[in-house]
Amino acid sequence: MGETNVKAGSPASNLVSVVCGLLLLATGCRHQNLVHVPPPPTVACNATTQNGVSTQTATASTIIGSNQFTATYTKSLAFSSGGALTSEDQLVVQRSVPGLGATQAISLQVDSQSSSSGVLQVSATFGTGFQGVKQITLTSGDGATVQGTVDGAALAPFPIQADPKSVKLANGSAIPAMTVDSDTQQALPLLVQAIGAKCAKTTGTSASAVPSLGGSGSPNEDPPAHFYNPYSSVPCLTCLLGCESVDTVCWGTSAVLASFCGPLYGICLAGELGYCEYKDVGCYGGTPWTYSVSASGISVNLGPVGPCHMLGPSELRGATPSSMGPPCCPTFCGTSTALNSGSFCCGTGESCAAPPLCCSAGLTACGGNCCPSGQTCIGNNTCCPSGSACGSNCCAAGQACVGGNTCCDPSNSCGSNCCSAGQTCMQDGITCCAPANVCSRNCCAPGEGCASNGTCCPVGHAVCNGLCCPNLNSACDPATNSCSCAGG
Repeated sequence: MGETNVKAGSPASNLVSVVCGLLLLATGCRHQNLVHVPPPPTVACNATTQNGVSTQTATASTIIGSNQFTATYTKSLAFSSGGALTSEDQLVVQRSVPGLGATQAISLQVDSQSSSSGVLQVSATFGTGFQGVKQITLTSGDGATVQGTVDGAALAPFPIQADPKSVKLANGSAIPAMTVDSDTQQALPLLVQAIGAKCAKTTGTSASAVPSLGGSGSPNEDPPAHFYNPYSSVPCLTCLLGCESVDTVCWGTSAVLASFCGPLYGICLAGELGYCEYKDVGCYGGTPWTYSVSASGISVNLGPVGPCHMLGPSELRGATPSSMGPPCCPTFCGTSTALNSGSFCCGTGESCAAPPLCCSAGLTACGGNCCPSGQTCIGNNTCCPSGSACGSNCCAAGQACVGGNTCCDPSNSCGSNCCSAGQTCMQDGITCCAPANVCSRNCCAPGEGCASNGTCCPVGHAVCNGLCCPNLNSACDPATNSCSCAGG
């Protein structure tokens, strides 16, 4: 799977051979000779990275016959917290309308997407210059089986390694034919190849000016823990841009190879572009990409590029927990490389905090926080000076830890207890007592009395002449200063 060789009339075991091989073998189409050699297209490329999205845009224009053709290509990589990636591509080719001056009509629009859920999609819409098929869609949710439609008619699902001659519509009939006028057929590969050749050289120019989303790996920015941003790593960004560069060239070559396919140009183009995205996704993840094409005068050899080790659907990206690593996932956090598994990535030397957060080198993860040396994690989110840690609490300056879990002012400390304001620490060194309940060395319960010998009199027993009356509900006779029964 690391190298692709496409030869006219000789199918290989990958998506490009399935679709284009279908056309070459089943129809015996031949490449039509070009009417003339136009001047090289003018091309402009731009690559930017901002707020977690890397965007490459390019335009190219050329004149074929009496028509001006303009192609606009956009590719974006959207990063989400934890290291997941979504890739989108769009190619729009417009041509002038004869007799209407500068009016442009869409000749071709191709949209492709690799979603965060792992679905690969390619949609090609055909306009001015094409007759027959108007729209083709191809979808793969597992990187192994392709489904799709031609003008709304379903294709029979087919495996990527299927014999191209076996691919048909779901009702068993052959794929419909289409025609392409000579100007359009000449313009498309010329424009897309020119974009690939020019933009592959300029894709990486923004790598040194990538902003961080927060927490650039410096301990000065923690705590709290930060999201890991692969775009803050030049090696990671360079790898991703390398995959983009090969993908751009792959799109250009696809336009050329599709021109070999005659009346089935449309499905050949859609299939080849789907293959480009399939390989591009693997390059972002765990599979290196060597792109090699040799067919009827075309010779392209690029790579290998990747793997970049971005997170994503493991069945598409070829990534496993044991294979994750630099440049985009130096520290892997989790047990699965599939999205929605709770796994995420952190930077070089960083530690894994609460998903999807990271702690910079030299810091210890504490839930969503990061503790520097000399501090202890308290309550799974609080960093506390080690000398102030007290069970699940962090004591303030000057407080003492009593009972292993209570912070107490020294003046209120009473053995393993901490007395409330106004309470007295009894002589036993562990009992806190309200002043009204202190009875010599004892602390009486509320409602109890205090005898002169320091004994607590039970509730309902009067204290008389310093002694506890023996009978419940007895009273102290003031005349005799002795205990007497209640009521006389």
